[in-house]
Amino acid sequence: MDAELRGRGPGSPGPDSLADQTFQLLAAGKSQLALERARMALAQHPSHLGLKLALAEASFQEERNDEAQEHARSVLTQDPQNTAAMRVAALVAARMGSFQESEKILLSALKVDPTDPVLLGNYGSIMHRTGRLEKAESLLRRALNFDPENSDLRSMLSVLLSERRELDAASHHGAAALTAAPEDEFPHLASGIAAHQSLRPFAARRHVRTALRQDPTDKQVRELFEEVDESCRWIGLPHYFISSLIARIPGGSLGLHGLFVLSLFLMRSAGVPEMWIGRYALIYLIWAIYSWFARPLTKLWVRMVPAQ
Repeated sequence: MDAELRGRGPGSPGPDSLADQTFQLLAAGKSQLALERARMALAQHPSHLGLKLALAEASFQEERNDEAQEHARSVLTQDPQNTAAMRVAALVAARMGSFQESEKILLSALKVDPTDPVLLGNYGSIMHRTGRLEKAESLLRRALNFDPENSDLRSMLSVLLSERRELDAASHHGAAALTAAPEDEFPHLASGIAAHQSLRPFAARRHVRTALRQDPTDKQVRELFEEVDESCRWIGLPHYFISSLIARIPGGSLGLHGLFVLSLFLMRSAGVPEMWIGRYALIYLIWAIYSWFARPLTKLWVRMVPAQ
């Protein structure tokens, strides 16, 4: 989740005031209206730097990548060290899949302002997306040194730590993000991911449901909610807990099958009565059959009784 750019104009009447108003609309989540206002204002003041920057950001938020890139470059033509315009250009490049170009632009921006937490956070987010988790974590922690109350940075770090199975730290940063911004979507989403991986499915469902209510159109959040909701249904709950534990075994389910075969061999070698070996094998068979049918049965139940 990208932190918004903020206008730097003095707020005086004229183009500076119009640029400020556009950034206020962006901060309020009204990117379409901000885009329309910025276009009209820039038509009246075609050389104003703040309006070009506002239009670049509004275009980016509305996923008009070519327009965002055009206005960001126009700003950089006038002001080659404008880090806000560099940021927009870098994010557009990343969105288009040009991660090397995005990293190059962000490194140039950080040479101008190495303490900017938004730039560091964006760089960390892009490193996370490209699988460079150690570098991403380092960048996010550096960003938090300069802005420790930033809920987006805390949330990004929480998601990354959940992915690395550092679940206590992930939960800590998720909770800190919620304290800083209890009404925002991202802290609830990050806390939900940490809770789901920490074997707290009901807490996970509560957080992800809150995130989904903030933006019901977010497909990824909806898919995550469906997953955690399935974990909370009584048919799927044992499967969720046991599968989560199996995932911690080297080799996962294949490793579990190997351990089962090895244990049978060792039990026979130790002279364990066949009756107990048979019961042990039966319990494993029951688990295997349950694991085959648990997810389809849970999905059927979810369709019959949707979550509220």
